[in-house]
Amino acid sequence: MFKDASKTSDKTWFYHAYSIWLFTRSDLKTIVFPQSIFGIITALALYSQKDGILPWGRVIPRIPSVVFWVWINLLPFAIDNQRQPASILEDSHNKPWRPMPSRRMTEAQARTMMLGFYPLAVYASLRLGGLKQCLTLIVLGYGYNDLNLADWHWASRNAINALGFCSFASGALDVVLRGSTHHHMGRDMYLWLMIIAAVVFSTGGTRSP
Repeated sequence: MFKDASKTSDKTWFYHAYSIWLFTRSDLKTIVFPQSIFGIITALALYSQKDGILPWGRVIPRIPSVVFWVWINLLPFAIDNQRQPASILEDSHNKPWRPMPSRRMTEAQARTMMLGFYPLAVYASLRLGGLKQCLTLIVLGYGYNDLNLADWHWASRNAINALGFCSFASGALDVVLRGSTHHHMGRDMYLWLMIIAAVVFSTGGTRSP
């Protein structure tokens, strides 16, 4: 009897964990990995300019934290985006395996989960770095999903995408540098972020996760 209950509990936890993963599955190759790699490579470049060597010993231990930071800040935005009626309708045709169109989760459950993961993202950013970027992403996500600024005008949609990409990129870098980005980011770094923003704004970036 207790053995069967344990199996049921394990299955339930796996079911929900898998549902959470499905929210960001499509964005691993477009946001999580590229932005994490940007932060890691940029940190190596900044450290090498200062010390004259590639400090793999400083950077490698931070890689799991960087990937987690990008993912945990992406997750509540993705949930908020995918729980919108228009997104559910679109995903039912293009990505029916997502939690909402596949009915793994209700809209109310998704909203509750989103409200739980936003504070977790803030807490993780307090501990790991990238707090300013985290708060910026929360504001951008609210504007994109709940104020419908993405549908208001192409310029507002592209601007949010551009600022979002820059926030993920600079946040990932901040985590690698243990929250000391302001001591390392010079003119060239801000120029790179401006270039990223310009490219994303001019091309439209990714409309939705």
